[in-house]
Amino acid sequence: MELPENSIKPLQRLSVPILREYLANEFAPVMNPPFKGEVSFERLVDDIVFMCFFVGNDFLPHLPSLDIRDGALDYLFNVYRRLLPGLGGYLTDHGGVVNLDRVDVILAQVGGIEDYVFEMKHKNEENDKARRAQYTNRNKSHGNKLPTGGIVNAPQQAFQNRGRAGRILAEKEAAALKKGMASSDGDIKLQRGHSAKEELRKKLKGKTSAGDNAKAADSLKQLLSNGSKEDATKEDNGEDTATSKRNAPKIPAAEEKSTAAKDADDMFGESGGESDNNIGDTDMEEEKTEQEKEEDKAAIEEAKKNIKEKIKNMERAKLDDFSKNVEDNVRLHEPGWKDRYYTDKCKADDVKNHGGREHLFRSYVQGLCWVMKYYYVGCPSWKWYYPFHYGPFASDLRNIERFQKDCEFELSEPFKPVEQLLSVLPDDSSHAVPKEARWLMGDDESPIIDYYPSDVPCDPNGKAMPWLWVVLLPFIDEERLLGALLPTMKKWTPKELLCNSRGMDDGYVFLHKDHPMSKETMFILDSKDEYTKDKFRLAEKDIARISCFFGFLRKPLSHEIYGIDEDSVVPLPATSSKISRTSDLFSDSIEPNQAVCFAFTEPTIESHRSEILVGALLPSCVLTDEDRRIRRPRLNRGGDTIANM
Repeated sequence: MELPENSIKPLQRLSVPILREYLANEFAPVMNPPFKGEVSFERLVDDIVFMCFFVGNDFLPHLPSLDIRDGALDYLFNVYRRLLPGLGGYLTDHGGVVNLDRVDVILAQVGGIEDYVFEMKHKNEENDKARRAQYTNRNKSHGNKLPTGGIVNAPQQAFQNRGRAGRILAEKEAAALKKGMASSDGDIKLQRGHSAKEELRKKLKGKTSAGDNAKAADSLKQLLSNGSKEDATKEDNGEDTATSKRNAPKIPAAEEKSTAAKDADDMFGESGGESDNNIGDTDMEEEKTEQEKEEDKAAIEEAKKNIKEKIKNMERAKLDDFSKNVEDNVRLHEPGWKDRYYTDKCKADDVKNHGGREHLFRSYVQGLCWVMKYYYVGCPSWKWYYPFHYGPFASDLRNIERFQKDCEFELSEPFKPVEQLLSVLPDDSSHAVPKEARWLMGDDESPIIDYYPSDVPCDPNGKAMPWLWVVLLPFIDEERLLGALLPTMKKWTPKELLCNSRGMDDGYVFLHKDHPMSKETMFILDSKDEYTKDKFRLAEKDIARISCFFGFLRKPLSHEIYGIDEDSVVPLPATSSKISRTSDLFSDSIEPNQAVCFAFTEPTIESHRSEILVGALLPSCVLTDEDRRIRRPRLNRGGDTIANM
């Protein structure tokens, strides 16, 4: 955040303890359900996490009737609070296990309101379209924007035709009226351009005060007095008095301009088109400069506001155009929506090509269980993925406990680095894979060229906003991918083969030589062969308990390390000169390198339990009574949805 380019980015901070407080307050009515078994707030939090899967995540699409923007989470939480006491237990168990028979009850409630949800959603969308059309028409008919300050009954053109001073007066007059006060120059009318300047000049010049006249008289007396003294002195010295008088400063017949007159000339220039470049003292010039700065600042802010408004209008017009051109063939708000959904070309092809409706339902339930395991235990299977672009309806997911046996996963092996890159990168990024394999991503003769389309089809799916469209990228078949890649590996360089390999362990740990943990584990590096094969268990040292760092360490083999010497230097990154910064980050090389390295293996995975660790101290509560007051969410501009909650 020290870099200037990050200084203007808003930072949103989420406090987990405060979130826990809100959840505890939200679910207080069911904090102690009548279960025979364990009752725990931590288990309730697990259920909340699970219910969030229904609105979509990185691995699964959302159910069509549950949209997070339309209050889907609020609805799910309401259903959960109402049904939990009669479920006989939580939706999930320790270790990310899902109880499908209880989840089935929740889905039945969601499925029962889908008709009404789609109908209400369409109604709200139509109301929103009408509102935007009304807004657009109103802007076209008026097309005027009043100046800042709230001047009313003055057309935009009249305001723009004023000179600079006229606009400033208009702003000040409006500000005074807004505060309920009369303007100090209430008799000054808001006129256009030059006429406004002339009137103000006359009024300011006419306000010559007695104080200004007195100052002018004193100045004249002082000059005359000084002149008399100088004449007397010169006469005593034998100088020609007449000559001295000719050289004395001339006093104009007309009195010097008053301060008010100077103000008028400073702002408008001399009347009759003349200009006096010597008007005003230094203080007046500085005051004028500050005033101009304030005016310029206000003008810049107004310009920014106008630009933002124009961009907003352009985006709104673009979305309106998308909305007009998007054809909704499914029409979820009309009877027969489910049949139309599954026979729509994109959906029908997606379902047919990947196993049919029953496989769609099974895969979605598998996905719910896979994601829960993934979050709480770790990846349960490296081979599983959701093979569809669309989610099923909640009303289709009935009796899902029949898929319980299908939710047992086999871990298998993950893709190697290059295989993973070939699975996710487009043709434009082929430079990231070994040279001999790049043709697979761009050559028409490639056996997997269909995995790298130049044009990716998108299904609007009835949505006007492009970011909500479904991107129909092809799914990767592992056997086809590896079969095409394997022959190219014969021509890879040793370095490329090394880049595609996995390490002997889970990774490496780098510590500064003065770090407390490195001092406690340095004996591993000092040993000869004892810890090259056998691994040291960190739990045997107190440092693991203090640092909460567990696992196994061993001494790196000779080909795994680079020796440290006194001349070793970590150079600056190649782009360091292009990085703008306010600190000395990346400004100096790191020398000498004083890091120590251990090969690291993660600790053995044990069964996860959702409970507060022994000895943990929870933060004090910070929510006030007002914070705890539960409010009904205002959804869709008050149009409501999700079966009226």
